[in-house]
Amino acid sequence: MIEPRKELAKCLHYYHSIQHAQLGLCYVRIQSWFPFSVRVGLNGREWLCQQLRQRGCDYQRLGKLLWRVHDPALAQALLEEQTRSDWPALLQDLVQPVQPLWNYLHRTARASYYWMTEQSEWATDIVFRSPDVLAPWYARWLRHGMTTLSCRDALQYLGKYVPPSSYGRCRDEAKIDLRTRPEGTRLKFW
Repeated sequence: MIEPRKELAKCLHYYHSIQHAQLGLCYVRIQSWFPFSVRVGLNGREWLCQQLRQRGCDYQRLGKLLWRVHDPALAQALLEEQTRSDWPALLQDLVQPVQPLWNYLHRTARASYYWMTEQSEWATDIVFRSPDVLAPWYARWLRHGMTTLSCRDALQYLGKYVPPSSYGRCRDEAKIDLRTRPEGTRLKFW
């Protein structure tokens, strides 16, 4: 007899890192308890590098940054192709080999996964022909971000409610970070 009981227990997640032929390095995280939720993490730039490599198009990377591509028009077309992918089939191909209950969930329980995007980030990259053309704009954008944008702006952009009169009643928190790295200086709100 099955008896539901509430008790404290450790909840395990199983992580599987995968060097996928199409997507590059990604991961699948499987929850060890019902409803056996799955999270998939992948990076569009990693995926783009795989696509460029398969087509023999030269590119250069600096860490995660793809900073030089021999054929920018091809890269743009490949990125647009990513958005039209058959996502359910792509995710199923990633999860099925590492989910031990896949056959039971799909054939016996008839409880296939319902795919949704919990967190997604899209980058808008702007290409400048030379560092000299970018330099005056870069400094202006950083200055604008530091002097014009506020935590209130960041919270509102992220869809959080900010009372019009004061921050006193707002329970959310925004952070601003300015750092200089080898690739350049970046201003980040989160």
